[in-house]
Order: sequence, then structure tokens, then C-alpha cells
Amino acid sequence: MIDIHSQSTDPRAAQLSNLAPRTFTFDNVPCRSIESFLQALKEPDPDAQKNMCTWSGVHAKKSSPRFYAWKDSHTLWWQGQKISRFSAEYQALLRRHYDTVYQQDPTLRCALQATRREELRHTIGISDPRETVLTEVEFIHQLNCLRLHGRVR
Repeated sequence: MIDIHSQSTDPRAAQLSNLAPRTFTFDNVPCRSIESFLQALKEPDPDAQKNMCTWSGVHAKKSSPRFYAWKDSHTLWWQGQKISRFSAEYQALLRRHYDTVYQQDPTLRCALQATRREELRHTIGISDPRETVLTEVEFIHQLNCLRLHGRVR
């Protein structure tokens, strides 16, 4: 079993963390980590989102407590568009995002390939979608789809 988190002594687990540094562009927005993108979804202003996407994963994670308004309405945002946290549209956005990162970041592809068929876990993840923009189940699902199919389905 590989328990994914940024402080893992297993380099594969650390590299699969959303906090890991990455260089990719999603919908013409340059990003420095998966976490910065996920935290930016809590910000309704598109310009502020673009700025947040340039933050490191650790900076984005530490800054997230100031963005709690989304929890009241379960509304997230991407490029000025409202998205319900519980919608199929949101799940499609996540799939598209992970697919894009997988295609653009060779370190993610290599880390996933190195896991072979080992079980992936994220025991520090949150399971309640009302409390997080990416549950542990959603996270592991995205990674497993990429690992098995080369893209999220």
C-alpha cells in the first residue's frame, strides 16, 4: 500500500501529493501545483484565481482557511463560472484537470507508473465533500484512472 502525502518517506507517495511542485497550464492558466488549482476554486474572482494558481502547493494549503465561504453555498468557481460542489460538471472539471496535469507533467506520470498495481491510499484525506474540494475517494479515483487508462474517464 502507498499512503500518499507530501511528507512521506516513499518518494512515489510524496510525488503523487497534490502539494508536489508541478508545471502545467490548465485552461490557459499557468499552475505550480494541483493544490494551488484546487484552492483557487474557492475564489470567485478570476484574476485572483490566476494568481493563486501560481502559488506553491504548501502556500496554497496554508492560505485556504481564509476561503470558507464556499462551504455555506457549496459553490466553487472556475474562470468566472459558478460550479456546484455536488454537480457532474464539477466532477468533469476534476477529470479534465487531472488529465491535463498527467499529460503535461512527466513527474506525475513517472510516479504513477512506479506504483505499478500497489493500492493507493490517502489516509490523511477528508471524506466529507462538504468539508473539502477533493475527498480522499475522489483523489484516489483520479489517480487510479490515470494509472490504469492513461487518462481520467
